[in-house]
Amino acid sequence: VFSTVGGSVTLPCRGVNRKDCSTTTWVFSSRSQRAAVELVNLGKIRDQKPGRVSLGSDCSLHVHTLSTQDTGLYTCQQFVYDQQQGEDSPVSLSLLTIQVSPGAELRTGSTVTLHCLLDTNWSPEHCPSPLHSYTVIWVTETGAELQGDRYQISSSPCSSYLTVRLQPSDHSRQWRCDVTQDRAVTFTHRYSTLLTDGSGARPTPQKPGRTETSPAGKTPVTQSEPGPGPEMTSSSVTGT
Repeated sequence: VFSTVGGSVTLPCRGVNRKDCSTTTWVFSSRSQRAAVELVNLGKIRDQKPGRVSLGSDCSLHVHTLSTQDTGLYTCQQFVYDQQQGEDSPVSLSLLTIQVSPGAELRTGSTVTLHCLLDTNWSPEHCPSPLHSYTVIWVTETGAELQGDRYQISSSPCSSYLTVRLQPSDHSRQWRCDVTQDRAVTFTHRYSTLLTDGSGARPTPQKPGRTETSPAGKTPVTQSEPGPGPEMTSSSVTGT
């Protein structure tokens, strides 16, 4: 399952024993934590952040305001009288992000680097997973791989840097990053470059861009306008 930082996700649970979720337990584990964390115990929310986790009517797990710390393995289990019923129902969550450097205002003629990163539960040396051949690529809005002399692209399986010198036509342009598996698109993330000297644009140094995200083949379903952060350089970001 894929989502983005700041977004929400619904994780399915298979083999639910009771429709009221009174037998359902959700456990979270990741490579950055020594021990698993119980998010739901027999239908009762145990997460320490109120409102961040909820259960659906089918006992699926809804996680809101996602951060990179939420990347990992979520396991749904069924218990009756302290005895597990059936097998575990695991779901792996990966987050796709686009980081921008510089993080200040963007102007015509300036150079910007967009870093599309797939954050997974696998260790960096095993990205993509041995079981899944995921690739992160920059594409045009028609889905063709982005090519041309003005684009400098450096990629690894789960990370791709795009460096470009901005032109007037890049104002409000959506830069699209895809996650593919065996050449089929599984998830899409977009970033819009808003130029302070663009056509009809007012200077907006606090909101240099906009991100849009959608599952493959669908229109964007979430939007966010991140504020400025510390400047990122290619050497300061490590792909996973």
